[in-house]
Amino acid sequence: MHFDVFTEGKSIFHSLDPRMKIAVFIPLVFIVAVLDNVEAAACYFLLGIFFTCVTRISLRELLARLGALNLFIVLLWITLPFSINGKTLVSRYKSNNNNWL
Repeated sequence: MHFDVFTEGKSIFHSLDPRMKIAVFIPLVFIVAVLDNVEAAACYFLLGIFFTCVTRISLRELLARLGALNLFIVLLWITLPFSINGKTLVSRYKSNNNNWL
């Protein structure tokens, strides 16, 4: 696998100093990670699509790399509900009260 496939290009992002990229994008990642507003998350999603279009990277290679990452996320979605305590929504056993939600 060629790891430097996204480093070669002629866009404005490729010409930026690597220190500038780190100084700008690391805070952006933390801001997006702690969002609790769906509208703001959608705006940052559109910003990511815009950045992808500006850099003119290969969509096929990007989707291949994101596919591997999303496989990991799906595994987290499957295992996480069984690893923490929470309110039971559905039970196989009949309870004494009729409120199952």
